Amino acid sequence: MFQFVGQSDMRADWFSIEASVSCQREKRPAKRRGVFTCRVPIRWEISIGLASTFRFLWLGALVFGVCHANGQQYELGGTLDLRTYLGEKIHETFCYRFSMAVDGCNWFVRATVKERTENGVIQSNNFDYVEAGSDGVNVFTVYSMETQAKWQPHMANVAVGSIGNGTMPCDSSAFIKDLWLGMASHCYFASLSNAWLYPLFLDRQSASSVRGPFAVKGYWRILPGEPGLPASVVFTFEFAGKVDSAASVLPDLYKRTNVVMSVLECAKLENWIVPKHFKIWKYSPNGRLTQETEVRVETATRLLSRHSFRPSLPGATCISDFRLCRDSAQVEAVTYVATNWPPLAEVQPVAEVQSRARMEAAGYLAGRSRKPQLVRLALFAVFGFIPVSAFLVLRLRNAKNSKQ
Repeated sequence: MFQFVGQSDMRADWFSIEASVSCQREKRPAKRRGVFTCRVPIRWEISIGLASTFRFLWLGALVFGVCHANGQQYELGGTLDLRTYLGEKIHETFCYRFSMAVDGCNWFVRATVKERTENGVIQSNNFDYVEAGSDGVNVFTVYSMETQAKWQPHMANVAVGSIGNGTMPCDSSAFIKDLWLGMASHCYFASLSNAWLYPLFLDRQSASSVRGPFAVKGYWRILPGEPGLPASVVFTFEFAGKVDSAASVLPDLYKRTNVVMSVLECAKLENWIVPKHFKIWKYSPNGRLTQETEVRVETATRLLSRHSFRPSLPGATCISDFRLCRDSAQVEAVTYVATNWPPLAEVQPVAEVQSRARMEAAGYLAGRSRKPQLVRLALFAVFGFIPVSAFLVLRLRNAKNSKQ
């Protein structure tokens, strides 16, 4: 059963729902074995099989039909809790505090780790902060290690980062992708003309085993009004291109759910609609829950001042540059250390040198791998083939002499 709960104050109108909780196995024909629907205790329905996905999306449309707004400039702040699983147990937990600024298709997020645990034990933070953003042409990510560098003066860099094409954070951490999907993906969904989505939560290595477009079947609903953020999204493992089973790094992929995103509460603030509370669940190809993210927005304001959507580098930064990579093939990123974001023209000569070095290294290793084979053949000829042949010849001669 569902119950609408409405709250209002001077800032916003909040809408939420309550739902019953259950977990059950659905009866399916024999050819659809293993497909089931599980409702987890979080006031919403998660579908691992695609058939149940439509109920999930219908509920999203029912809930968010009450919202209406317009506008595309806003700034959100809050917390993100991320949990990773090993089997049925929680392996790691991360609690981030973030702020997200959005202006049209441009976006910028800054996040710091409040707490990190592994197997229940509190761990130290690897980074001081993480910044990511897109200026509409490129997408950037920076992980600051300035504190660590102070204790290790011989470190060659004080940060690591990445740069790629477009506005989607394909090469950023999972929690950056989560924030972008829930709060800044409106331009991407507005550009779609069919039911295929870029597999945001799969890495580039997965593209090497797909012949054709690197896209997956998806299902989504959009919040009515502007800016057009998603109310719910389902990414599947059903690829638009043909998966090469011999080279596949993702075995047994057939129409199973990869990622489910659901907005549980939304806010109408002035002329736009933003999520106040949403969750994202990630699954392995065999249906196991591997990661769960919960985002709560605590502040929502209009973006009043001009904002730089390109993170600044805190010093010497080791950068992985993906601007020359193709989604349809596994291409190595160009790596270098820099104190600012270089234009692509300056990166291309470095890419050629690194590519040539990789090819030479591959040829050298291939040559080295052939030498042991030649040695083994020579040893077999000396100690195996020749003695056996001599033994057979002697036996034949003895047999002839005995007959005579």
